[in-house]
Amino acid sequence: LYISKINNRSEIEQYNLIALESLKKNKFESAREKNNLALNLDNQFAQTLELKLEINKKEKKFNFTKLLKLIYQAVDNNDFDLAKDNLSKAIKLMPTSQEIIQVQNTLMLAERKFYIEKYEVEKNKFMLLEKWTDAINALNKLKKINPGIINNEEEEYLLSVIKFYKLWNIHKNQPNRLSSKEVLEEADNNYELGMNLSSNKTKQLNDDLIEIKTLIEEYSRRITITFKSNNQTYLDIKRFKKFDPFKEFSISVRPGEYTFIAKKTGIEAKRKSFLVSPNVSNLSFYIGCDFVCEVIKLND
Repeated sequence: LYISKINNRSEIEQYNLIALESLKKNKFESAREKNNLALNLDNQFAQTLELKLEINKKEKKFNFTKLLKLIYQAVDNNDFDLAKDNLSKAIKLMPTSQEIIQVQNTLMLAERKFYIEKYEVEKNKFMLLEKWTDAINALNKLKKINPGIINNEEEEYLLSVIKFYKLWNIHKNQPNRLSSKEVLEEADNNYELGMNLSSNKTKQLNDDLIEIKTLIEEYSRRITITFKSNNQTYLDIKRFKKFDPFKEFSISVRPGEYTFIAKKTGIEAKRKSFLVSPNVSNLSFYIGCDFVCEVIKLND
């Protein structure tokens, strides 16, 4: 075996020489191929073993440097996911390198700066467009990055506008609820909140304030309802008041939906709901129970 190794020494050195030339040109696959051929002839020859270590070391350093370059390119292009992916690969190659710490700091600061600017621009854009929910979402993203950069007055303003619209949407979509004194007061207080939030920049908010003011005025009107009967019928107005038998009387109510119930002992009660529009000034109803109970609107 020893004689065989001695006889192969010239071929081994030739393989190593070619491998070394390939290594100088960063042709690692070719260098490794020739080095392996030399190892097959003598896997204990010191020169061949040292060259194998050198190939591995230089290839690792070459790939590490290449990854660092790709990371910085990705950071410059704001492609932080790609940068992080290449950083993970670089850490696996050389986890204790000081360059890893440097590139991690560069990546972290660049990503933080990018998203702060991005969310700040988004927030301002959404505020100008009066997209309040989108604006607060952008502000919350900024807050998550660094609570210290948040303008507390701006955050309070956005939360107040969202609070205003949450209640306004309820009143707008269910206006008949304003027939309740408590709900009408709630709407009035919400209107005052909206007025405090309005400015010459809040065009949509200002238009909505005109609409809510109109709605409050409509449901603040009093409409006279006159009831006529046969002096034998009881009248219940649901969630309002109960009346003993009568011939005629009038009440003043705000617009909204009302349910009238005509009752008399021994006869099935009659229940009927009416929408009292803010566009009328007075209404008349006949409430009577003879053979059957009736609730009849007298005028249109």
